[in-house]
Amino acid sequence: MGEKGDEEQLCAFLNAVLERKGQDAIESLENLENKTITAELIGDKTSILDVRARTGWGERVNIEVRLRNLGNMDRRSLFYWSREFFREMEAGQDYRESPNGIAINIVNYEFMSHIVYQPLWRR
Repeated sequence: MGEKGDEEQLCAFLNAVLERKGQDAIESLENLENKTITAELIGDKTSILDVRARTGWGERVNIEVRLRNLGNMDRRSLFYWSREFFREMEAGQDYRESPNGIAINIVNYEFMSHIVYQPLWRR
């Protein structure tokens, strides 16, 4: 799903997971080849994303797949999402101008089963 040429399958997956239909549906996206978010400061952490994409509307997409529960998925997901979300922000830029960020975690264990997906916005 996260490689060049797989955009059609990724669009279908995202529309299904995000329940986007009609004019809300993601019709185009770009799989971004550089899946590494490099450390910006000495001692900072480098991140490697499983799927990194940008929709035609500029939304940033990060999909992570974890087969084993290492007990850190909540913090890991937030870390990856925030790094990707603010990656292209410029100094002094209004936060309202930043693109929407979508983080999807596919895990092979029970994780946050009490949380129900609620879209924060509708187009």
